[in-house]
Amino acid sequence: MVGFDLLTPWLTFGLSLAALLMVRRWIQRHLFGVGWIIAQEKHLATVIYYLILMPGVFVHEASHWIVAGVLNVKTRRLTVWPEADHNGTLEPAFISVEETHNPIYLTLIGLAPFAVGLALVLLISNSL
Repeated sequence: MVGFDLLTPWLTFGLSLAALLMVRRWIQRHLFGVGWIIAQEKHLATVIYYLILMPGVFVHEASHWIVAGVLNVKTRRLTVWPEADHNGTLEPAFISVEETHNPIYLTLIGLAPFAVGLALVLLISNSL
Protein backbone atom coordinates (compact mmCIF):
# COMPACT_ATOMS: atom_id res chain seq x y z
CA MET A 1 0.00 0.00 0.00
CA VAL A 2 2.92 2.37 0.67
CA GLY A 3 4.15 2.08 -2.91
CA PHE A 4 0.78 3.11 -4.28
CA ASP A 5 0.64 6.07 -1.89
CA LEU A 6 3.95 7.31 -3.30
CA LEU A 7 2.85 6.75 -6.87
CA THR A 8 -0.56 8.46 -6.64
CA PRO A 9 0.68 12.09 -6.77
CA TRP A 10 2.87 11.33 -9.78
CA LEU A 11 0.03 9.62 -11.62
CA THR A 12 -2.26 12.55 -10.82
CA PHE A 13 0.38 15.00 -12.05
CA GLY A 14 0.93 13.05 -15.26
CA LEU A 15 -2.78 12.78 -16.02
CA SER A 16 -3.31 16.48 -15.25
CA LEU A 17 -0.40 17.45 -17.49
CA ALA A 18 -1.68 15.28 -20.31
CA ALA A 19 -5.16 16.82 -19.98
CA LEU A 20 -3.71 20.35 -19.99
CA LEU A 21 -1.65 19.62 -23.10
CA MET A 22 -4.70 18.25 -24.90
CA VAL A 23 -6.76 21.32 -23.94
CA ARG A 24 -3.93 23.63 -25.07
CA ARG A 25 -3.77 21.93 -28.45
CA TRP A 26 -7.58 22.04 -28.78
CA ILE A 27 -7.65 25.77 -28.03
CA GLN A 28 -4.81 26.48 -30.47
CA ARG A 29 -6.40 24.55 -33.30
CA HIS A 30 -9.84 26.05 -32.76
CA LEU A 31 -8.59 29.62 -32.44
CA PHE A 32 -6.65 29.16 -35.66
CA GLY A 33 -9.68 27.45 -37.24
CA VAL A 34 -11.97 30.36 -36.36
CA GLY A 35 -9.42 32.74 -37.87
CA TRP A 36 -9.30 30.56 -40.98
CA ILE A 37 -13.10 30.59 -41.28
CA ILE A 38 -13.19 34.37 -40.90
CA ALA A 39 -10.25 35.15 -43.18
CA GLN A 40 -10.25 32.25 -45.67
CA GLU A 41 -6.45 32.59 -45.82
CA LYS A 42 -3.65 30.99 -43.82
CA HIS A 43 -1.57 34.13 -43.28
CA LEU A 44 -4.51 36.24 -42.15
CA ALA A 45 -5.69 33.41 -39.86
CA THR A 46 -2.23 33.48 -38.26
CA VAL A 47 -2.52 37.24 -37.79
CA ILE A 48 -5.90 36.87 -36.06
CA TYR A 49 -4.55 34.07 -33.86
CA TYR A 50 -1.55 36.09 -32.73
CA LEU A 51 -3.50 39.29 -32.21
CA ILE A 52 -5.62 37.41 -29.69
CA LEU A 53 -2.64 35.77 -27.95
CA MET A 54 -0.04 38.53 -28.42
CA PRO A 55 -0.02 39.97 -24.86
CA GLY A 56 0.70 36.60 -23.26
CA VAL A 57 3.22 35.58 -25.91
CA PHE A 58 5.01 38.92 -25.56
CA VAL A 59 5.28 38.62 -21.76
CA HIS A 60 6.48 35.01 -22.07
CA GLU A 61 9.16 35.65 -24.67
CA ALA A 62 10.27 38.98 -23.17
CA SER A 63 10.86 37.30 -19.81
CA HIS A 64 13.05 34.66 -21.51
CA TRP A 65 14.97 37.39 -23.33
CA ILE A 66 15.46 39.64 -20.27
CA VAL A 67 16.68 36.84 -18.02
CA ALA A 68 19.02 35.58 -20.76
CA GLY A 69 20.40 39.12 -21.07
CA VAL A 70 20.86 39.45 -17.31
CA LEU A 71 22.72 36.12 -17.25
CA ASN A 72 24.79 37.17 -20.30
CA VAL A 73 23.53 34.32 -22.47
CA LYS A 74 23.35 35.43 -26.11
CA THR A 75 20.22 34.93 -28.20
CA ARG A 76 20.68 32.99 -31.41
CA ARG A 77 17.39 33.68 -33.07
CA LEU A 78 14.88 36.45 -32.70
CA THR A 79 11.85 35.92 -34.93
CA VAL A 80 9.22 38.58 -35.38
CA TRP A 81 6.46 36.39 -36.82
CA PRO A 82 5.91 32.61 -36.71
CA GLU A 83 4.65 30.43 -39.53
CA ALA A 84 1.62 28.15 -39.43
CA ASP A 85 1.84 24.49 -40.35
CA HIS A 86 -0.60 22.96 -42.81
CA ASN A 87 -2.63 21.43 -39.95
CA GLY A 88 -3.02 24.64 -37.94
CA THR A 89 -0.24 24.03 -35.43
CA LEU A 90 1.56 27.19 -34.37
CA GLU A 91 4.60 27.36 -32.14
CA PRO A 92 5.13 30.85 -30.72
CA ALA A 93 8.85 30.44 -30.02
CA PHE A 94 10.26 33.81 -31.00
CA ILE A 95 13.53 33.65 -29.07
CA SER A 96 16.19 30.97 -29.11
CA VAL A 97 19.16 31.27 -26.79
CA GLU A 98 22.73 30.28 -27.51
CA GLU A 99 23.69 26.84 -26.29
CA THR A 100 25.22 27.00 -22.85
CA HIS A 101 26.47 24.21 -20.63
CA ASN A 102 25.35 25.83 -17.40
CA PRO A 103 22.17 24.04 -16.32
CA ILE A 104 21.41 26.67 -13.67
CA TYR A 105 21.29 29.43 -16.32
CA LEU A 106 19.04 27.33 -18.54
CA THR A 107 16.76 26.59 -15.60
CA LEU A 108 16.49 30.26 -14.67
CA ILE A 109 15.80 31.24 -18.28
CA GLY A 110 13.18 28.50 -18.55
CA LEU A 111 11.44 29.40 -15.28
CA ALA A 112 11.34 33.14 -15.96
CA PRO A 113 7.94 33.12 -17.74
CA PHE A 114 6.40 31.18 -14.86
CA ALA A 115 7.67 33.66 -12.28
CA VAL A 116 6.72 36.72 -14.35
CA GLY A 117 3.31 35.28 -15.21
CA LEU A 118 2.61 34.44 -11.57
CA ALA A 119 3.65 37.95 -10.53
CA LEU A 120 1.37 39.47 -13.19
CA VAL A 121 -1.57 37.33 -12.11
CA LEU A 122 -1.03 38.37 -8.48
CA LEU A 123 -0.67 42.01 -9.48
CA ILE A 124 -3.80 42.02 -11.63
CA SER A 125 -5.91 40.06 -9.15
CA ASN A 126 -4.91 42.27 -6.22
CA SER A 127 -5.49 45.50 -8.09
CA LEU A 128 -9.08 44.78 -9.15
